Amino acid sequence: MAHSHTALVNRVRRVLQGVGVCAVLGGTVYGYHDEGIHRAVLFWSQVGPIYLHYKFTDWNLRLRPEEERDVAFNKLHDRYAPIAQRLVLRLRGFFIKIAQIASTRDDFVPSQYMHFFKKVQDKAPAAFSPSEVARVVEQAYGRPLEAIFETFEPTPCGSAT
Repeated sequence: MAHSHTALVNRVRRVLQGVGVCAVLGGTVYGYHDEGIHRAVLFWSQVGPIYLHYKFTDWNLRLRPEEERDVAFNKLHDRYAPIAQRLVLRLRGFFIKIAQIASTRDDFVPSQYMHFFKKVQDKAPAAFSPSEVARVVEQAYGRPLEAIFETFEPTPCGSAT
C-alpha cells in the first residue's frame, strides 16, 4: 500500500512539474507578443534578484556594526547601479521619469545611482531621430520642413520624458 501511495505522489509531482513548465513556456510566448508583459518580465528578471541580494545582505548583517553594513551596501551599490542604469535606458519612459524624480533625493538615493539619475534630468535620450522629427512635423503641417522653419537644428538642445 505504501508503495502505491509513493508512486501516486511521484506521478502527481511530475504532472504538476509539467503543468508548471507549460505555464512558464506559455507565459513566455504570450509575453513575447505583449509589450507590457515583456517589459514587466524584463524589469522583474533584473530587479528581483537585485532586491533579494539587498534584502539578504540586510538580514545577514542585521547585528553587525553600522560601518560594516555601509561597506557591504556600498559594494552592492557599485555592483548594481550600472545594471539599473542600463535597465532604465532600455525601458525608457516611466523608468526615466522615476530616475529624474529620484535625482532630487540626495538624502535618500546612494551616490552610485545618483550620478546617472542627475544626468537624465535634462539629458534623457531622445525618443526620435532628427529625421523622424522632421517627418512628423512635415506630416502634421502638410508642408516641407523648409517651408515651415528658416532653419532646423537636428541636434536637440535638451530632451525630457
